[in-house]
Amino acid sequence: MISSVGVGSIALAGCIEPGERISDLPRPILGDEDAPLSLHVFDDFACPVCQDFVLNHFPQIKEEYIDEGLVNIHHYDFSIPTHPRWSSEMANTARAVQDQEGNDVFFDFKTLLYENQDNISVDIMSQLLNELDISNSEEILEAGSNALYQPVLDEDKNEGERRGVGGTPTLYIDGDNFDEPEQLPTYTYDSVSDVLDAQL
Repeated sequence: MISSVGVGSIALAGCIEPGERISDLPRPILGDEDAPLSLHVFDDFACPVCQDFVLNHFPQIKEEYIDEGLVNIHHYDFSIPTHPRWSSEMANTARAVQDQEGNDVFFDFKTLLYENQDNISVDIMSQLLNELDISNSEEILEAGSNALYQPVLDEDKNEGERRGVGGTPTLYIDGDNFDEPEQLPTYTYDSVSDVLDAQL
């Protein structure tokens, strides 16, 4: 198996034999990695409830907790799949963006994907990549359509299944006071903020 080694390794995609996949990529993290608390978010890019979380609840969580250095976010892909094609293809494309551009751009692209979830297409994703001034867009889209990062996504899903994730989005809180990440009751801002405030 071909293993990616960090930002920029998407450039290797042209050398990968048919059927081979990238199996090693760090999990995307947004915020201060030394923050006292972490939120682990399992989502499916084609899931409309995940769209609600990312667009309507996450911005306030980011502003009040992540931007203040109190919490970081760990992204986990958990393809149910909600859509037979786009759950996987969007996730693989987003991981190709992460591999080339890093975590911050990954999360920017993730938001754009959810904003365009209802009419997603390869052309739309190409436009989004251009909007973020991402080079090698054709290679990134090819990585998505060829499921180049599927082993990485499968590892995330296996972790979710180990924890008992039954749907998306599912959130967990983690930190020094937790032996194991603890599942949150719901994904709404009010619910998440109540749990975070109790720990800070």
